[in-house]
Amino acid sequence: MTSTRTSPGRTGSTRRAIPLMPPRVRKIVLTLHVIFSVGWLGIDVAMLTLGITGFTGSTIETMRESYITMERFGDLLVIPAGFCAVLTGLLLGLGTPWGLLRHYWVTVKLLLGLGALTLVVFALRVQLHDAASLVSRPGASTDIGFVGTTLVIAPSVALLLYTGNVVLSIFKPWGRTSYGKRKNAESVRRISG
Repeated sequence: MTSTRTSPGRTGSTRRAIPLMPPRVRKIVLTLHVIFSVGWLGIDVAMLTLGITGFTGSTIETMRESYITMERFGDLLVIPAGFCAVLTGLLLGLGTPWGLLRHYWVTVKLLLGLGALTLVVFALRVQLHDAASLVSRPGASTDIGFVGTTLVIAPSVALLLYTGNVVLSIFKPWGRTSYGKRKNAESVRRISG
């Protein structure tokens, strides 16, 4: 039997809401979430390493290899891993009692994940393509300006965000949101009476 969240309908009756995931499905989704999240973190470490290598590289060949690899990682690995991590996180929030907005740590994780994914898709990819293009031109210079600095700063910030999400997942700080407290009180009233 599958548990469900219930909430009062307009007439005071109880209507069915989003069903909670069965334990086996929850474990599968949680496993996928951990895999994609750890993958996203690992890819970011590789991106930071490549960004530092490109930034400190003294030859155009070193820079070219670093930035072209970063561009490929950005297009082929970072976006799918980030999207899958956020998607499985959403599924866990919707299909488990934690909810998306019931606990501060879940809400903050969601915002950090969506923010990081948005920055990767709309900002970092542009910088990755610019850097790869600059170092791939015939007679390219090792001076690519602020783009090289950006490709060290962006993965560093992302690493802090992802590490913050790991800490939030383990320690689950701050308790329930006001919405979560209200929903919990409704559940207690419904059960008791």
